[in-house]
Amino acid sequence: MKTHFKIRSLIFILSLFIASQAAFSQSLQSGIGITAGYFNAYNDVRYVYNCYSCQCNGVMENFNKGNYFAGLSLETSINVGIEISLLTKLYYNSFSFVYTKVQDRYPSTYVDSMGREQIEFTTTQYAWEGKYSLLSFDIMPKITIPNLKLGIFFGFSFSYLLDSKYTEIYRLVGEPHNARFTDNPEFAQNGYRLSDDGRSIYFKEGEIPYKNDFRYGLKFGLTYDYDIFKFRISPFVSVDYPLSSVINGINTNCPASDSLYRGDFHWKITYLQAGIDLKYMF
Repeated sequence: MKTHFKIRSLIFILSLFIASQAAFSQSLQSGIGITAGYFNAYNDVRYVYNCYSCQCNGVMENFNKGNYFAGLSLETSINVGIEISLLTKLYYNSFSFVYTKVQDRYPSTYVDSMGREQIEFTTTQYAWEGKYSLLSFDIMPKITIPNLKLGIFFGFSFSYLLDSKYTEIYRLVGEPHNARFTDNPEFAQNGYRLSDDGRSIYFKEGEIPYKNDFRYGLKFGLTYDYDIFKFRISPFVSVDYPLSSVINGINTNCPASDSLYRGDFHWKITYLQAGIDLKYMF
């Protein structure tokens, strides 16, 4: 059922991309080509998902992550007496991230020089490794300043979530280097697993909890057009400001009395893009 829903959603986004151009089939000039570039994803976030205890994990907070995007670009000029066109784009963008935070000292075991097992409180690190991938559709009117070839575009961005995998890891990072997590029967009962010869515990692996499958945003930016024969090269910069959140819920496993973890949950991503459109005009 979930797979069918994803397929229908992808078909819907593709239909929007095609229909946006068909609506202006009586235009003066059209162009089709590719778009590609680099983006910076600014994550305005305060988020935690319980693994062992809220206090052990802490809170994931604001961070930046960049990567590349690529896809299709279409432009259709509209005959309204000024240089205005409809710019639509369909592209894939994805970024992976590792959020780490040094935590409290944790009781671990190690073997001393005499071969005796000892207990030591070792510095630990909490890591939240994730991947966030979208198929995005932008639809934006574009106004070109006469004789300058400088364009201003603004509109909306609609995205469908393709991937939102994450892993929560708790690592021993301090001395002694032969320290290992003290075996705890609760680990197996809760599905946790030891790794790295006992220096890491994997708490959770899967999709981001409480995720939203769709993202909506306002898109605006500047572009400059170079027309060479039948081709148009358009470098651009843009801002994609979110109207929706990455998540739609909170960690209900934390105690109601713990306002730190229940009172201020949010996660929104603002995308800053810089790229080039290359279109064949006809």
